[in-house]
Amino acid sequence: MPVKHEYVYQGLAIASVNTHHKFFGERCSISLTGGGPASTSCVGFGVERWLHALADHFDGDWDQAQGAVEKAGESLA
Repeated sequence: MPVKHEYVYQGLAIASVNTHHKFFGERCSISLTGGGPASTSCVGFGVERWLHALADHFDGDWDQAQGAVEKAGESLA
């Protein structure tokens, strides 16, 4: 089972999610309420990479890029 998933824009990784499963739960004694080891994960992203992707995708039109980001944000609310 893959533990790392990268989100890529034109060959450039702009974000990643790493799933550790029970690795840190067991080794660092992070436990659930029921006593078993917790599963953990982390997410990382590069703001400069997202800005590059937005600038490239919208041909440097920051107003259009901002509008697209705001529209995406509204769909999450």
